[in-house]
Amino acid sequence: MALFSLKTLRNICLLWLLCLAMQRYLNWKSYSIVAKDFKVMTTKLAVGSGETSIPSTVAKLEKSLRRDYGDKLSEKIEWLPLSAGGLNLRVLFLYADWTEYIAVFASATKTVGNSGMHWVNSTCTVLSGNVSRVPHVSDAATSSLIKQGEIFRHGQFDRSTYELSENAVVACYGRGFMPASSLWIVSGSLANGDPWPAMKLLYAYSKMAVTNMALPVVAHYRQVEDWFKNMAKEKWTKAEL
Repeated sequence: MALFSLKTLRNICLLWLLCLAMQRYLNWKSYSIVAKDFKVMTTKLAVGSGETSIPSTVAKLEKSLRRDYGDKLSEKIEWLPLSAGGLNLRVLFLYADWTEYIAVFASATKTVGNSGMHWVNSTCTVLSGNVSRVPHVSDAATSSLIKQGEIFRHGQFDRSTYELSENAVVACYGRGFMPASSLWIVSGSLANGDPWPAMKLLYAYSKMAVTNMALPVVAHYRQVEDWFKNMAKEKWTKAEL
């Protein structure tokens, strides 16, 4: 029994050290997306969108992001169902990585649910509709209304109840350890008795993340390939002379 307790304690300490190392890495690493640019871009889009349709608003956001970030954004994007914590949404990932993301969340009808707890700091802009939030805190909970064009932050490991109005659209950019959020997604799907949407969403996200992870390797390979081609061309030119 004592041996089992020591082994359990050792595993807990090891897990704690791994979490500390991951948090330190997240604080230290550089990121592909500039958070300030995302805030300015989405705020301007929300203010100027008026009563435009969801596809039109998302298309404008995608165009603006591609202008600034080019091939960092996913080539093929699609709306995916997301049902977790009681929230019934559609999500569109414009950028996906293991440590950061850009996503658009949309609600076809009024929906209320728990945000869950995520190892991610997210900044969100309401592009259309409105969002109500009640933080899960020890003191008296108060509801705050976030309107179109306004920005709100969902901090790391924060928990809140969110209510999205009908046809609400929210664009979010986040940094953190994204794989930890899979627990919220999978548990929500299982609670609905339909695991397929969660499997499809996690597969699509993982595919985009792996592709983005491979981009620097491909770029480096092309640089090396161009260098060898230039070297061969110079030697061939000298040989002709």
